[in-house]
Amino acid sequence: MSLHNRRAFVKGNDMIKTLYVNGCSHTAGVELDSWENGGPSWPKDGTIQEIPQHCYNDSWANTMGRNLNVETIINNAIPGSSNDHILQSTINFIQKHKNKDELFVLIGWTGSDRLFLESDEPGDNKFLNHYMFIPGLLGAKKSKNVVPMKDKHEIMYKELLRTHWGSWTEMQYRTILQHFTLQSFLQKHNIKHLFINMLFDFDMHKINKVPKLNALYNLLDRRNIYKECYFDRFKKDPNTVWNPNQHVGQPGQNEFAKEVHNYIKENDLLLR
Repeated sequence: MSLHNRRAFVKGNDMIKTLYVNGCSHTAGVELDSWENGGPSWPKDGTIQEIPQHCYNDSWANTMGRNLNVETIINNAIPGSSNDHILQSTINFIQKHKNKDELFVLIGWTGSDRLFLESDEPGDNKFLNHYMFIPGLLGAKKSKNVVPMKDKHEIMYKELLRTHWGSWTEMQYRTILQHFTLQSFLQKHNIKHLFINMLFDFDMHKINKVPKLNALYNLLDRRNIYKECYFDRFKKDPNTVWNPNQHVGQPGQNEFAKEVHNYIKENDLLLR
């Protein structure tokens, strides 16, 4: 999506021309159309539909990109996505992108108990033929391009959540490792970035008590990780407007865009 040849805020010789965004529905602007005109992009029956482009355009992430005055915003957030998919698709994009020094990467990490797996059924949009595994929904809902879980898959997923994979320690470890892996990759390529935990923040009281978690967490560059969890920020705000499926409405999206923009400027993340 071209943004009328706007230029990025810069100092010195650095120039950010492209904002690359990845995440789940909370970064894709899902339900913003329902806040405005009663026509939700996520219907009451839970089916996933193609998200209208204006929802992406009005999301906090794209709004923040316009505040940065970048030339191009690429929002690859997909409703129902998982952290593994966010990690892999971001690395794949960057490997193919020629001008890495002109990139700013913005990641909205989602729940560590999600899976987003390829299916073999045909599809033609950015949902990319996936099975979507989310504890709260227990399976993908039918749409043109998101394939519903079969009964056997739901049973397997429920069992997986009961194993060590679904334990708090293992989920925290995966989350920290995903942060560390992508951050190391971005630093290797000198790519400026910011990570935001959208649904769950790091529980430092518990992390400090688990040596393997504490050791890995201490390897992270915290300045490139936003100061608070997105969901926590809005849950404690009594003025938050929520859409029917727990997605923040347009007023909150606009507020968060300003807050993230200020954080980027205050911490000189465009220079790092």
